[in-house]
Amino acid sequence: MIRYRIDPPCLVSPTARIWPGSVIHSHCVIEAGVDIGAPSVRVLRSMTEVIGPTDVVALDPDNSDLPLPALMTSIGEGSAVMNGAILYSGVAVGRECEIGHHVVIRDDSTMGDRCYAKCGAVIDPSCKIGNDVILAGLVGARSTIGNGVTMLGMLVHKSTGPHRGAIENGPSLEDNVFVGRGAVVVGSITIHTGATIAANATVLADVPPGAVITGVWRTRGEMEL
Repeated sequence: MIRYRIDPPCLVSPTARIWPGSVIHSHCVIEAGVDIGAPSVRVLRSMTEVIGPTDVVALDPDNSDLPLPALMTSIGEGSAVMNGAILYSGVAVGRECEIGHHVVIRDDSTMGDRCYAKCGAVIDPSCKIGNDVILAGLVGARSTIGNGVTMLGMLVHKSTGPHRGAIENGPSLEDNVFVGRGAVVVGSITIHTGATIAANATVLADVPPGAVITGVWRTRGEMEL
C-alpha cells in the first residue's frame, strides 16, 4: 500500500520522516531530520483511544498498525524543507518556498508560493499565509497574513485555550505589511495594507493603511512612545 507520494525528481534525505498522507511534489529538497505530516497532539490523543488497552504501538511513520487519520500534508513544487523542520498533518506549503532549519508549522496551516520561513520560526495551527511572505518569530493560531508581508516579530491572541474563555482569532495582516524584530501584535485586530510596525513596538488595536507605528499603539489614533 502506498502511504505517501513523492513526485520525481526530488532530493530526500534517508533520515527524513514522511508520514502517511503526505504529498511531496517534484523538484523539492527535503533535508535530514525533517518530519513531513507528523500527527498533532490532538491526533495522537485520539489514537490512544482506539488502540488496545494493553497495546504499546511504535510511533513511526512506517508502522502500518498506527490508526492514523487521512489528513494530507502537501509540499509544493520546487520547495525546500531544511534540517530539523517539522510540518504537522494538514499543512499545505506552496511552490518555491523555503522552510528554514527547525521551523515548526502546526496542523491545518497553509502557506502560498515563494514564501521564506526563517530558521526557528513557529507557525501555530490554522494560520493562512499568502504569497511572497517572509516570516520569523511566532505566528499565533488562526492568524491571517496577506501577500508580500514581512513578519519578523510575534502575532498572538489574548486567550490560549477553553479554560481562558472564548478562543479568538489571531491578528490579520493585509498585503505589504512590515512587522519588525521584537514587535508584538496582540488580539483579533487588523493591520491594514502597507502599514509598518517598527522593531519592538506593541500593537493592541487596528492600524490604518500606510501607518508607521512605534512604541505602544493602544487604540486607533493613540500612540504611546
